[in-house]
Amino acid sequence: MSRRAERAEEISIFHQRFVAEYLVDLNATQAYLRAHPSCQNHKTASVEGWKLLRRPEIVVAVAEGQRQRLATAELSATRVLEEARRLLFYNAKDFFNDDGSLKPLSELTEEQTAVIEGLKVARANFDRTDGKKSDEWLHEIRLPKKAAVLDLLMRHFKLLTDVVELKGDWDKLASRLARARQR
Repeated sequence: MSRRAERAEEISIFHQRFVAEYLVDLNATQAYLRAHPSCQNHKTASVEGWKLLRRPEIVVAVAEGQRQRLATAELSATRVLEEARRLLFYNAKDFFNDDGSLKPLSELTEEQTAVIEGLKVARANFDRTDGKKSDEWLHEIRLPKKAAVLDLLMRHFKLLTDVVELKGDWDKLASRLARARQR
């Protein structure tokens, strides 16, 4: 094998290592430092990592790695939006019986159990004034806050955008800019 071929293979291995490290945390500087342990300078690693992310073969490898990661995790934009829909459109009364007691988990649908953020079960004597030692069960469920999910979905569908309001004397600024251009 020629020296040039060995060098090309060595670069290819380094690029593969860089891509693998980049996919860990999507941080080019840290990926470069981990892939090239002899480099201790963060500034150099930042510049070199940035350069590597501009190389077409690296871009393709990163995209393929992310695609494989999403496929393995069974993630897709559709699935994420479906989960957001689930979190936004649950109805809290579906978790309770007509008498106000909490339904057993076995009676809840898959969609209903998917929105539960937390579940507590406690056993205690809640009426200590009666002198009896009767233990009762307390079941508590924690459901997501809809406002945060609604905000994310509204931004996704561009129903809500941030507006930046700039105040100032624009005529004065424009004249200063014109004078600066004349110099």
